[in-house]
Amino acid sequence: MRTFSSKLAVSLLALASAVVPAVADNAKNYPGNMCMASGAANTRIERASTGRGMNLGPGLTTLSCPAVKDFGSIVSAKVHVIDENPASPADGGEVSCTLRSRNLTGNEDVETHGTEELAAGFHQGTPVALPSFGSMPGNAVGYYFFYCSVPEPTPTTGFRSGIVMYQITEAD
Repeated sequence: MRTFSSKLAVSLLALASAVVPAVADNAKNYPGNMCMASGAANTRIERASTGRGMNLGPGLTTLSCPAVKDFGSIVSAKVHVIDENPASPADGGEVSCTLRSRNLTGNEDVETHGTEELAAGFHQGTPVALPSFGSMPGNAVGYYFFYCSVPEPTPTTGFRSGIVMYQITEAD
């Protein structure tokens, strides 16, 4: 009888643990055309049917890319970009982004790791991920956004740079 009781207890414990959902990270992907432009080129943003947000010029523009904040901290974040401007970073030829967190009043809560830049500028239209943004603590309420500088189209070829998609992964 004792064996039956212990088997029943183990079975009930296993069943109860199967009902509880597993703790996992919560990753959300957003299309680049969700980003809002500011600066001199703010009326020259292509919002492609592919979901990309591309700078059509005539100069450097800033894209602000919002993201939902469900929990108090970020595990990781990535921005996938197309950088077709062959100019050096010193000449404004690199796509660069900063990840920021704001509280409900809009005050800056946390800003991550300064600015991330691509190692090489010209990628011939192939989307690449900026170096991964690491973890970031934050308040339980508020919002996240990437603040990205996107160079103008290459004058001789018209190749464009922009944001393909971005991802925020929170600790669930």
